[in-house]
Amino acid sequence: MASIFRQIGLKNIPTRNFIVLAAAATLLSSCNGGNAPTETSQKAEQKTPDLTFFQVKGPVKKITQFGYTIEFNKEGNLTSINSINPFELEDAQRTLNDDGSFTDIAKMERNDKGQIIKETAISFANTYTWENNLVVKVEGADEGELYTTLYSYNEEGDLICLSTQSVGGSDNCLFSGFKKDKHGNWTSRISKTPFSTDTVSRKIEYFD
Repeated sequence: MASIFRQIGLKNIPTRNFIVLAAAATLLSSCNGGNAPTETSQKAEQKTPDLTFFQVKGPVKKITQFGYTIEFNKEGNLTSINSINPFELEDAQRTLNDDGSFTDIAKMERNDKGQIIKETAISFANTYTWENNLVVKVEGADEGELYTTLYSYNEEGDLICLSTQSVGGSDNCLFSGFKKDKHGNWTSRISKTPFSTDTVSRKIEYFD
């Protein structure tokens, strides 16, 4: 999925060209997508919608991952992705990297609660559904192929599973082995799909 997911640790999810495998069926049985912690279990974790969208909390200043730099102000609002404010874009942008690859910066939109509900890029478009102050579902199109992805969380609010359905089949990504900093944000985790198991890391900087 060529989307903002790549910024938050899902780079290793296979493309939408699915292959239905026995391993995928096994993952499906262990992943109940769309589950969000209750408001009670989230009460102690005060977050802004933008911080929550990127799976962080606390006085986060910057996240660096997969060639993206995601910056916030002291109020916890997203201010830029690779020095571009995605809420002020008239059109999505694509830049050419030194290695010949492309980086997409999507145009983003919020609802009246300040939650990111839509992103539109050159090759993809996503619409997000929130529940109990967490993203629980994404409906989108990647180069014309439609898909729906459900999110599952543990009681601590960590994203532990993505379950995706498209016309090509089903795909799942499980997250485990979280290593966290003193603010409780993950800096390393294991992502497992039917095709690979990888360790994903990110760097988080904080305001003093």
